Amino acid sequence: MTGAHEGGSEKPSWRRVAAGLPMGLFLRKAYRGQLGRRDPFGDPVVILNDRSEALVRRAEQLAAKDRADRAAVAELRRAARSERHDLLVAASWFEVGGRDRESRSANLARRLLQAAADDGDLSQMSADEEQCIGVVEGWLALDPADRFRSLVELEPRLGALEASARSEDFRAPMELFTVESDDPRRVLGAVHDLVGPHSGHKDHPLLGRTVVATDAARYLYDLMEQRENRDT
Repeated sequence: MTGAHEGGSEKPSWRRVAAGLPMGLFLRKAYRGQLGRRDPFGDPVVILNDRSEALVRRAEQLAAKDRADRAAVAELRRAARSERHDLLVAASWFEVGGRDRESRSANLARRLLQAAADDGDLSQMSADEEQCIGVVEGWLALDPADRFRSLVELEPRLGALEASARSEDFRAPMELFTVESDDPRRVLGAVHDLVGPHSGHKDHPLLGRTVVATDAARYLYDLMEQRENRDT
């Protein structure tokens, strides 16, 4: 059969290959030029390629084992084949949403990658990072209801969202791109306006954390789901 190889699948034509080149060149340029760029919320702009994604995963594995030794840094440098840009991109990934300021493991992973990129020693966690992570750890030790109540004490408007989750009629959304007054996404989306790195509290050691916004949204969703189950 014309255009097919021995395995039976069609060979890519030169026209399709040529058509893909501009997009490939665009993505490569975006990848190479992303360091130092920030989005409107102040987060680094991070595009991972196959190698930097693999570096992220390996750094996470090393950090989960609390590896803070020279051998761990050297392993990441070898995995990157001394491509400093890939190491820096992978390190930046842990800064998105302040991941490295709410988890010791994410913080260590970022510092391992940075050390590999600099071909130097592992830096110490800063006092500010230590404080932020300690606050988050203490908060996560509470049960879900107490975690949410502690947030309401700091941001009372979350209490109104909880009241809505408990009392308003709730139904599963029928349309993916239409959000009506009784759609749960309206309540959950409001969480991110009040807490998390994209809220007015982005610089707060607790309210500015991504894990806090995610946990608060999950708590409210659970309340609405429980109410729906009682009504059915």
